[in-house]
Amino acid sequence: MLLVSALEIRFAPRHQRDDYRSAANLARSVIATNEKVWWIADELTGAYYKLPLDSPNLTLSSSLIESSLASAPTPDLVCFSKPDIYDPSGKIDNYLREHDFKVTRVLPAFQIFERQSAPRH
Repeated sequence: MLLVSALEIRFAPRHQRDDYRSAANLARSVIATNEKVWWIADELTGAYYKLPLDSPNLTLSSSLIESSLASAPTPDLVCFSKPDIYDPSGKIDNYLREHDFKVTRVLPAFQIFERQSAPRH
């Protein structure tokens, strides 16, 4: 019974770790093509996975206050983790819905959004 329990904890999808590595890799590849990315997740962990925090094509959640959303550059890709933590007021979620963004990929603890008019595969 202990072995089954240990295997369940180790391999069950609900126990997967947050996949910052894949999200940061995706964001870096989009930034490298001179497209805009919004990183709505932990900034230090993104930096650990080599997210270029100083890139002009990257907008961090800490700079997306309600009054600046209208003037922020429209993203091509949004890496969105844990809305209850990184968007407790729902302002970014509202922006994404109002501007026709859809989830194009799901990673553990991340949803990747892109505009419906230009999906990326």
